[in-house]
Amino acid sequence: ALNHQAPDQGVYAPMSVGVSASQIHLYVDDIDASWERAIEGGAIVHTPVYEAFWGDRTGILQDGNGHLWSIASKIENVSQDEVARRARAGFEFEAVLPVDAEFPLAAPLSHEVVAEQTVAA
Repeated sequence: ALNHQAPDQGVYAPMSVGVSASQIHLYVDDIDASWERAIEGGAIVHTPVYEAFWGDRTGILQDGNGHLWSIASKIENVSQDEVARRARAGFEFEAVLPVDAEFPLAAPLSHEVVAEQTVAA
């Protein structure tokens, strides 16, 4: 565990408040062995291990206090151009819309929405 809570000192573990404000990222030689040791030690799987487009085998665990730990091993050296290409390919999709679908002529821009919600002081 990163830290146990000490409410008398104003220190609360993420588990007690239901959120985690940070995540520790560790590179290890063998993610699978480290992952298994962490699970045996009581860690909970937050995000299962997967092979990421940027060349890591990685996953996220949560310790008993709720702290998040990202663990990774480098499995492939990937150029920045290739990372960008893979990211674009991974997030592209084709939407099939009905022929008679209606679209609004103009949607408000985010700064317009914020301006509408801001009250002058």
